[in-house]
Amino acid sequence: MFALRALRLAPFRLAHRSQPLRRYATGQQPQYQAPTSASKPSPHREFYRGGLGRAVAFNFLVAMATFQVIYWGWLKLESLEVKEERTSEIERLEGEVGRLTGVKTEKER
Repeated sequence: MFALRALRLAPFRLAHRSQPLRRYATGQQPQYQAPTSASKPSPHREFYRGGLGRAVAFNFLVAMATFQVIYWGWLKLESLEVKEERTSEIERLEGEVGRLTGVKTEKER
């Protein structure tokens, strides 16, 4: 009975021993093969890689930067205008309060 079992497992043991139990990454790895240039590049990709796509992207970025600078300048001028309006209104109201109470303001002294 042991002989039959040994014969039955013999092919498995031979095949099993011919291959290592674990494979390690120390062997040679397959080298990367770049695709050949025979294939035609995609026109969508070439649009952005080539002249016209770069020009469009560059002009878009320049336009965005210009818009941001102009917008920042406009906000600054707007804030200065609001500040000036509030300052003049405060001075007018202080003068009116001083006139009604009879107290001289700092500008009248």
